[in-house]
Amino acid sequence: MALVPGTKLGPYEIVALLGAGGMGEVYRARDTRLQRTVAIKILPAHLSSNPELHARLEQEAKAISGLQHPRIKVCVLALGGLEFQQSLPEVDPINFITRVQQPVLMLNGRYDFFFPVESNQEPFYRMLGSNKEQKKHLLYDTGHNIPRNELIKETLNWQDQYLGPVN
Repeated sequence: MALVPGTKLGPYEIVALLGAGGMGEVYRARDTRLQRTVAIKILPAHLSSNPELHARLEQEAKAISGLQHPRIKVCVLALGGLEFQQSLPEVDPINFITRVQQPVLMLNGRYDFFFPVESNQEPFYRMLGSNKEQKKHLLYDTGHNIPRNELIKETLNWQDQYLGPVN
């Protein structure tokens, strides 16, 4: 069931659908209390009560919230994506994605069953707060892994671009 723009979910107002897939739907929304953009995940009923998914989402939220440290100058997300599960807003990573302002390199497998491209990777990438010129999403013809040599090569190139080469 797709939500239409203007639909209210508590203090959140739906703005647009960002992505949908077998694991649920992601919407861009406006937090009317804090006056900021957030994303809302709507899960199918069979996933909403899975405690393992809840634990994974909380772990991801903690990782994403740490990305706003002043000493972090560049981000590399190997196998990044959104997890579709219900959680409290204060631990939901989707509420932190827009705060990431650093240059971001995101590397994923095109056939990743944990983070499908259309419903997890693309909404996550679009919600990143980094400028379009400072974010890059690379897809490899793999599942939930990245060829090690490509991960190393792309990470070093990305860091050289923003931090300068190592002498």
